[in-house]
Amino acid sequence: IVLYPQNDHNHEGCGFPIHYTIEGALQIHSDDDTSSWFVLTEKKEEEIADTPRIIEIKPPQLVRYVRVVGNQLRQQDDQMQLVEMQIFKEEADTTTVCEATNEE
Repeated sequence: IVLYPQNDHNHEGCGFPIHYTIEGALQIHSDDDTSSWFVLTEKKEEEIADTPRIIEIKPPQLVRYVRVVGNQLRQQDDQMQLVEMQIFKEEADTTTVCEATNEE
């Protein structure tokens, strides 16, 4: 999984969470379904994320849906911002990509 932070001039890394989890699900039963999601990995960032973050899920998991849950932002940030999320089937297979959509 590759997460791309905000990269606008003078706003590099703004809104990128300092503590977040990446969760997966095989299926979702409704919009408020929380029981289907499970944690793939949990991350804590020390530095401002001004470059893409590459996250390997070990061991690999079979999922259909992936989401990033921001658990904590920097004090000066009031909303979580990601420019893009890419999901690769395998590390060496960079041709199989699913890009996330912004659904609210």
